[in-house]
Amino acid sequence: MARVRQADLGNHAQLGEDTPLPSRGALRLEARMDGGALRFAWAADDGAWSPLGPELDATLISDERVREGSTWGFTGGYAVLCAQNSGHADAPADFDWFELVETKD
Repeated sequence: MARVRQADLGNHAQLGEDTPLPSRGALRLEARMDGGALRFAWAADDGAWSPLGPELDATLISDERVREGSTWGFTGGYAVLCAQNSGHADAPADFDWFELVETKD
């Protein structure tokens, strides 16, 4: 199962519905930015890409959103791999590779 969650200034929310994923085999995950829009997708092994969650406002991505005087600050975005166990014992997540590619369209 995959889900997209947002933490914004202490407010946590799930965005969109849970997405069932295959329980076996390789999965590919993608995050694609287009201007200020961020979209996630997934694919099983070498299959076609399927959307994961809604389009997000990429201008909000930061390790923390801060106030600098009367204006909002921005400390930068990160690209990371993360897996969380939702109470299921012995449920490992193995990552074979990570690739960050900048494209110019």
